[in-house]
Amino acid sequence: MTNFISWNDFINFSGSYHEKLHLLKSSQLVLTNPSSFRQIVWVGLIDPTFASLVLNEYKIFKSRQDLQIPEKTLEQIHLSCVGSFGSLKDKTLGKRVEKILFYFLLKRKDIPFTSGMQYIAGFLLGVFCNEADAFVMFCHFIENIYPSNFWIQAESKLGFRIELQIFAMSVERFCPKIAKALTAVFKPRDKNERQFDYAPFEIVMMKIAEKWYLKCFTQSFAPNVVMRMWDIILIYGFECFPKIALLILSEYESEFIHAIKLETRKVSKEISVDSLIISGIRSIKKLFELSKYPKIENLLSKVLKKPIFTQFKREDYFSDSERVQKKNSYRLIRLRQTRNILQSLGFTGEIIKKIYTDLDSQGLDFVNLSNFSSTCLRCTNWNQNTILNVFNSIDENRNESIQINFLGLSLSLLLHTDIEQRLSIYVDLFPPQELTKIEFLSIISRIEEFLDPYSETFSKDLENSLNDTWIEFSNPVLTISIPQLLTTIPIFRPLIEYLKTIDTNNETIPELRIADIGLNGSYSNIHSPLYQGSEKSEINDEDMDDLEKKLNEICRSEDGEVVEKEFVMNKVVSKSEGSSMNENEISTKFANMIQGNRENKFSVDLSYMDKVLKDRNCGRLCTNNACKLF
Repeated sequence: MTNFISWNDFINFSGSYHEKLHLLKSSQLVLTNPSSFRQIVWVGLIDPTFASLVLNEYKIFKSRQDLQIPEKTLEQIHLSCVGSFGSLKDKTLGKRVEKILFYFLLKRKDIPFTSGMQYIAGFLLGVFCNEADAFVMFCHFIENIYPSNFWIQAESKLGFRIELQIFAMSVERFCPKIAKALTAVFKPRDKNERQFDYAPFEIVMMKIAEKWYLKCFTQSFAPNVVMRMWDIILIYGFECFPKIALLILSEYESEFIHAIKLETRKVSKEISVDSLIISGIRSIKKLFELSKYPKIENLLSKVLKKPIFTQFKREDYFSDSERVQKKNSYRLIRLRQTRNILQSLGFTGEIIKKIYTDLDSQGLDFVNLSNFSSTCLRCTNWNQNTILNVFNSIDENRNESIQINFLGLSLSLLLHTDIEQRLSIYVDLFPPQELTKIEFLSIISRIEEFLDPYSETFSKDLENSLNDTWIEFSNPVLTISIPQLLTTIPIFRPLIEYLKTIDTNNETIPELRIADIGLNGSYSNIHSPLYQGSEKSEINDEDMDDLEKKLNEICRSEDGEVVEKEFVMNKVVSKSEGSSMNENEISTKFANMIQGNRENKFSVDLSYMDKVLKDRNCGRLCTNNACKLF
């Protein structure tokens, strides 16, 4: 057989898994959307040996009562699921997602929970009726689709950051207008030649990729769009991620650039690298709103057939992406620059207390740029560009929302005093009644996040060390002793030495890099007049809760419902028909063969999917009632 003519050929193929996948790639079959057979096809896209092993592990996990996982991780998973699914009508979804994540972390102890995993698991529970099916597919996604080091936290999540950098470099090549729009052009005071700062472009592109990659596109697009994306991702692998992302970005290029223009004008009167970072991050929201319902079939056709994308290979960017390893030095340089700027303005602990008191009087737990800006204008002599610089240096995760405790710690660590005095000011602002080991570790974690948002090395190492050392400390630890503990106890020395790297004897005050609008560079293009009709019309926003809309569209009701012309059921009439079993039972599409004994019913080998249909009347999978599996 040279290729598959229909999905029946794929499902009934008796050759090896790899041969089957190779034939499918050359056939370029397309699943209808919606399709009642997507579950069966997706099952067939998993190596049966892998599926069988995962299912056996699932059975073991489900049968045991003595399973343990760190309390901190359990709390992190629970809070993520509550925040992601707590407002949905289906109140059980969050619990089911927690169970899948719990089992996976038991299976792969080398992969930590990462925010975003809950959306992948939640989406799969909407596609598959059975928890076991969803678990096997989730393991396949995380372990086989994503690069092997994508979720590993070693070297400050280097594998993950390399993929983000690859996307940024590919955008620079395929969407040069966006790269130009987010590149700062400026002229230093003592030099004649122009210089370029690509930090805004790289930061914004990596943030877009982070939002899409970590959640496998689930939160940014309509459910049927996501399912079509996953159709080809399951066939072609992670290579499709940057291709899909590039096509989406190129499709809405002019609207995205237009949003950057508008936001840049709102952020600051003077144009700086920092204002461009803020405007780019804010424009991402508009990009996601516009691209929620793309012409997905046209887009996927380009991914699979257009030469510029069929020839695209991530490997071509690997050698250049190694510069990611230098990113943390960029972070430290930025912190040094901000610290020197603040020193030149007479920054003291009293100013931090004024800022905190003002924010606290507003009852704020999280501080956005507007809150921070108005408070700093009241309490300091900083101008708007300095405020943007400080906010950007602290908000390294680019959420434009900083937890007030973390803000207080970050400002304290930017002081020009010794480490113990900086920590003392922070403790004065946030004095705990008594200090448990967990609370102490949270301080360590915040310090590490300040230095490197991608790193958890010190936190995890110290957590293990404190298991033996904590009993030696006075209990409860007096708050006044926290700075002394951190600066004198040997186990904390590596973190303190790392913290000292932001200190520098260079007294030169760095420029804030205010752009010269008169230069014939990207800024003059960004801020050129907007002529009526020169940009594409914008799509009207729909007032809806994105997550609830997506998941409610694909989650089953008790008796089944029509979802965008696709009938889905949660419970089946007869197990002998080859349907999914009750969610409390373990064997489903990955289990042993279930024989049908009625006329014109189906015989399904649920382990290997060699035979899906029996006595079929049509030659292709379709949505006729006579052909439905579910």
